[in-house]
Amino acid sequence: MRACTQTPFVTYASAVPEALDLSGLSGAISGNRPVLIKPNLINASPHPVTTPPDCCRALVKWLRTRHRDIPVVIAEGCGDPSLDTSDVFHALGYDRLAADLDIDLLDLNHAPLDRIREPANMIFSTAHYPEIAFSHFVISVPVLKAHSLADITGSLKNMVGFAPPEHYSGSGGYWKKAVFHQDMQLSITEWCRLRLPDFTIMDASIGLADFHLGGRQCDPPVKKIIAGKIHWRWTVLPLICWGATGAASGTWTKRRKTPTGCSHWACTDRAIFTSTGTYAIYSVRKIHPCWPDVFVFSHRYRLVTC
Repeated sequence: MRACTQTPFVTYASAVPEALDLSGLSGAISGNRPVLIKPNLINASPHPVTTPPDCCRALVKWLRTRHRDIPVVIAEGCGDPSLDTSDVFHALGYDRLAADLDIDLLDLNHAPLDRIREPANMIFSTAHYPEIAFSHFVISVPVLKAHSLADITGSLKNMVGFAPPEHYSGSGGYWKKAVFHQDMQLSITEWCRLRLPDFTIMDASIGLADFHLGGRQCDPPVKKIIAGKIHWRWTVLPLICWGATGAASGTWTKRRKTPTGCSHWACTDRAIFTSTGTYAIYSVRKIHPCWPDVFVFSHRYRLVTC
């Protein structure tokens, strides 16, 4: 399976299957392990705030063609405090998609949970995680967006939808996953240490330039579908593939020497959308008990070609 593919976007029906074929996903899905599709449905706002049902429809149809006997479920746990996930599914048309294709929808906010331990974590050393995340092959389907707290929301940030509000609404705000807001970058890193997606297909057909709940759309639109596998060594890049795509401009800059052999990582990134193209600027910080806020290096990439 390839780490990164980019396909020009014309329609979901054409671009999504092409990206999946190029990525080699079919060979990574083995046996009868069921598939969980995880869109980004933070609230009931339409695309490009949320993953459009047509994107997931194309993905489900591709899976049915290549792996017709494997069960598929679309699962999400919305963050909007005023809505249930079922309300979001209905408002965005996912209930109609499920009826058309005869697949199940699952509210991750109320799914059965496992309690797991991760000694390397500082925030989530003990965590409550939906059981289904470990029984299924997880395909993350985010949309390309800037984020008011994470700077960019992509495939790893999308995994926050698995967090059950009964344990993670917290005191950091009124959103259902507010515990993450107290230290967003470290929280995302530690949460994904518990469970990474097995594969990502990102809808970068438009892109949001300001923040994750609205604002300016990318002008011109990005017009890409990005697909590939996230490897744990990529956790320095919170957004799949952007660190491996395009021609690099700028240079790595080491800001400060870090402790040798430290395994505590957290990540941050920022997108800048200009009139001449779409750019991502990454800043990566090494998290260490002694040096909690040491910035290590930064780099800039242009999202053009693999």
